[in-house]
Amino acid sequence: MKNRVDRSGELMNPSLTEKLAKLEQYLPNQEQIVYEFGHFLSKRLHDSLTRDGFILRAQITLSDLQQGIGSSSEPMKDRIYSYPPIMYMTLSFIIQDIADAIFEEKSATSQTDTTVSDPVNEYGSDYQAKIISLLEEIFGK
Repeated sequence: MKNRVDRSGELMNPSLTEKLAKLEQYLPNQEQIVYEFGHFLSKRLHDSLTRDGFILRAQITLSDLQQGIGSSSEPMKDRIYSYPPIMYMTLSFIIQDIADAIFEEKSATSQTDTTVSDPVNEYGSDYQAKIISLLEEIFGK
C-alpha cells in the first residue's frame, strides 16, 4: 500500500480506517468474514481511536451484530448482518490479531507469554481460520 505524503513532503502512515478497509493487506490468509468485519468497521470507526479503544469498539460492534442491532439510520444491507450469532462470537477471538495488524505498537499483553493454554499458539496460527471455516460449513455462509 502506498503511503500518502503530507504538505511538507513527509510520508504519512495509512489511517486506521484505511487499514481496516484494506485489511487483506495487513492480515493476510484469513477467512472472508474477517475482511468483511474490517470493511464494516472502517465505515463506523474514527481514525483517532487508540488500540484499546479500537478493541473495545470492535467488541461492542460484535455484540450488536450478534444481537441483530443495526443503526436505525441505515438499512442492514451489509453481508456481515447475515451470519449466525456463533460467527460473531468466533470473530471476537480475532480482534486482537486485527489490532496487532493495524497498530504499529503491540500491547504488553500481546507480547508476553501466558501460562494459560492458548489454542492458537498450541495448534498453529491457522487455528482460528479452521474454526471459522468449520462453522461456515455447519451454518452456511
